[in-house]
Amino acid sequence: MTGHLAFALIALISISLHEIAHAIVAGLCGQPLRAIELTPLGATLRVDDPDKLSFMKRFFVLAAGPLASWFMCIISIWFVQNTDISYELCRLLFMANLSILLINILPAYPLDGGRLLALVLGCLIPKHIVHRIMRIAGMVIGLFLIVLNLYLTWHAGGWNYSLALSGCCLIHSAQTESLTWSLIELREFLDRKIAFEKKQRLPLACYAITSNTHIRDIVRRLPPRRMGVFICVEPGSMRCQGWLTENDIMQHYLNTPSADVLQVLHMSQNSGFVSKYDTI
Repeated sequence: MTGHLAFALIALISISLHEIAHAIVAGLCGQPLRAIELTPLGATLRVDDPDKLSFMKRFFVLAAGPLASWFMCIISIWFVQNTDISYELCRLLFMANLSILLINILPAYPLDGGRLLALVLGCLIPKHIVHRIMRIAGMVIGLFLIVLNLYLTWHAGGWNYSLALSGCCLIHSAQTESLTWSLIELREFLDRKIAFEKKQRLPLACYAITSNTHIRDIVRRLPPRRMGVFICVEPGSMRCQGWLTENDIMQHYLNTPSADVLQVLHMSQNSGFVSKYDTI
């Protein structure tokens, strides 16, 4: 096999090795593979509970894939110099892994480079600001890839628009970033709830929040080791308007992530609760 068919087969094998490297390192860190989700830009590794991993372990899990692609580039050069494998096959192996490496280290979600950047930024700034930065980065990098592909096609000729398609995928991921992170946050919420139920105990934390608070802000600040109960108060007068549990908030989060507490309270059955002193 030669040409595009050989390159596609080698690229498929290289992507598989890339994801296997993620899975092996995750297993060594104590988080075995749960699923691999296929995406237009490759695949995404899912483990049981990534939040349990330390910063360095999560960093190594994310970096394992790009390091595997880089190692395959080195292997292809070694094959050329020390074996009788055909030069054309080694060249295709090198180009496939180099392409995977260069695309994956771009700082845009859902690529490994974007996840690494989000991991580092998450240690420095609040999560909702990290989401905003990643959304802007995905838009900018996606547009850059489209313009670069059109420029190269104009000057070099041919009809290879793979970079432009990758750019469109990054822009789409950036546009749907709010839904993507909503699904991730919902999954983390459910995993945490299941873990509590397995322990047959449910540690609670009670919070007072103003009724004009967006539920998006509440979801992003849920305590990692406790289930939250939220007492809703009216701004200014501090009158108690009702209470919400995490279940109430998550039920409305995917449909209306921009809703505030008062709207959710009206849709739930917990409104009208007033404390003995009418204040908190």
